[in-house]
Amino acid sequence: MFLERLRDDPDARGWWVWVAARSDGVEVGNGGFGGRPGPNRRLTVGYSVHEEYRRRGYATEILTLLADWALARPEVDLVRVTIRPDNLASLRVAEKAGFAATGELEHDQEQGDLIVLERRGAALRGR
Repeated sequence: MFLERLRDDPDARGWWVWVAARSDGVEVGNGGFGGRPGPNRRLTVGYSVHEEYRRRGYATEILTLLADWALARPEVDLVRVTIRPDNLASLRVAEKAGFAATGELEHDQEQGDLIVLERRGAALRGR
C-alpha cells in the first residue's frame, strides 16, 4: 500500500510510516502519519514500540521526533494523537512529548472512546 502511494506521489515521503531503529540498526518500533496534512494543516500521529523494547524511552523519543519533524514543516500547525483512557503508559508518553489533552473524546468503532491530545506549532501557540 505504501509503495503504491509513494509511486503515485513521490513527494509524500515522510508523511507515512517511519521505522524506528537504534544506532546499531536494531528496529525498536515505528510511527507515522496517515499521509500529507490536509487543508486544515493538522496531522494525526501514531506510534508503536515492539514489546521487548518497551519501558526504555523509545516511545517518547519516537513521538517527540515525529511531532518535531511535522511541526517544522510550513504546512503543519498541529499534531494530534488519540489514546485509550486505560492506556496510561501511552498517555504519559504523549505528555512527555509535549502533547496536552484537549478535553475531547473521539469514538473509534474498534477501540471505543479515545482521549485527544495535541501539540501545536508556533503559529497556534497561545490560541
